[in-house]
Amino acid sequence: MKKHLASLMILTLAVAARGAEVDSPKFEAVEQFVTEKLDGVADLSSDQRDKIRTLIREQLPSLKKLVTKAEDEQRALLETIGSPTVDEKLIRTQTTKLADVLVDYTTQRAKLTESLKGVLTPEQLDKAQQDIPATLAKFVNEIAKLLTKE
Repeated sequence: MKKHLASLMILTLAVAARGAEVDSPKFEAVEQFVTEKLDGVADLSSDQRDKIRTLIREQLPSLKKLVTKAEDEQRALLETIGSPTVDEKLIRTQTTKLADVLVDYTTQRAKLTESLKGVLTPEQLDKAQQDIPATLAKFVNEIAKLLTKE
């Protein structure tokens, strides 16, 4: 039961893509992932599933931008490190850029997690409380991996 609720929290992050509106970008792999995860959680009402999808859907475009930007900054850091004229100042500058993007990404994930927790009943939260942080992090990481491919 606890694992199902934790999975619910994780699935919630991906569900938003499933009900994307016409003017919103489509994230098919994420939508499929979210659908599968939500369908696997019996403890959610249809209203909760819809709310979770909406919350995730609203965040996917900005999450995609941050994931892409983090990949770009990581790539730039690796290029800086591999350049023939390695310069500590350039490495520090590029590392700071990457860190700033990661802070933005982590902050957005935390806000989304809090929003998703608001959809669950106190009983559901109590059951899943021990597994939520690790499970949600894993779930968000899976979404981010899928977003990098879309």
